[in-house]
Amino acid sequence: DDSTKGSSSTTKKTTFSVIGMASADTWTRADTSSSSPDGPTSTTKEFLSTTSTTTSSLSAIFQSTEWKTLQGSDDIGGGLLPLKNAFLNASMERLCAPLEYMFPPGVTVDEEGISMPMLPTLPSKYDLQKLDIIIRQELSLADPREGGGELSMTSMVAESIVNMVKQFCQQAAGAVSGAGEDGCLTTTMSPTEALDHDLKVSSVMSALATTLRTAPENTFVVPYRPATSAQHEEAASLCQSALLPALQEIENTAKSLILTPLCRALNRRVADAIAKMHHGTYLSEGMGGAIGGDEPGT
Repeated sequence: DDSTKGSSSTTKKTTFSVIGMASADTWTRADTSSSSPDGPTSTTKEFLSTTSTTTSSLSAIFQSTEWKTLQGSDDIGGGLLPLKNAFLNASMERLCAPLEYMFPPGVTVDEEGISMPMLPTLPSKYDLQKLDIIIRQELSLADPREGGGELSMTSMVAESIVNMVKQFCQQAAGAVSGAGEDGCLTTTMSPTEALDHDLKVSSVMSALATTLRTAPENTFVVPYRPATSAQHEEAASLCQSALLPALQEIENTAKSLILTPLCRALNRRVADAIAKMHHGTYLSEGMGGAIGGDEPGT
């Protein structure tokens, strides 16, 4: 009847008015006020991080209550948490797939056909380039133009890369010779075979660190040059900050397993060499004085 139609139309109008008053993405925009001498002050909405004059940034969005509610949490669930976990699991599988072939155990066979253990085989340049490509491909998923994602995913993908680097460092630690400071140098101060191998391991880790330092800019900034985008530059900055734990993990592993034992061995050998040099100098001076004292007329 007419009364029912009237009430339903009133409900629809109320619903549309509520939706119009609080749209889904109002919290992703910043309020900007403008006023003119001849007119009243007007308030408009601008997308965050689109220009240099915006009052907020992507970082402000990520810290907002609305964003955290949308993401969900492990305690209460809800939100987009199931989709996020599925995405991260698939991303970790793709990132960790090359690690299976990075440090295979080295085995040789003697003349009698008996297998003898050797130091692990180290990754080649091709292996490291493949890992570099995979890292940039995963980061590009957060680029709307490349991967169809959202720049807010940058830190989330970077956390997966950090976890992958930790596994890489664990494998690299297992590939070190373990000779320690006593097995680094020969009696002539030359590097031993074990030290040569460990220095190659450190070179591999250094190459990965270089990849992590350059990946944010190569992914979000370089493909669009000479054009510039404030959003992409901010995403690169967020990515660099999120990858710092991975760089720290690489540095700690190289220092504790390779550089610190080598420095201790060098300090000990150099101290012994300096002591011998001083002892030889004093001995020659003493012998010269004794010979000079035996000469006639002295």
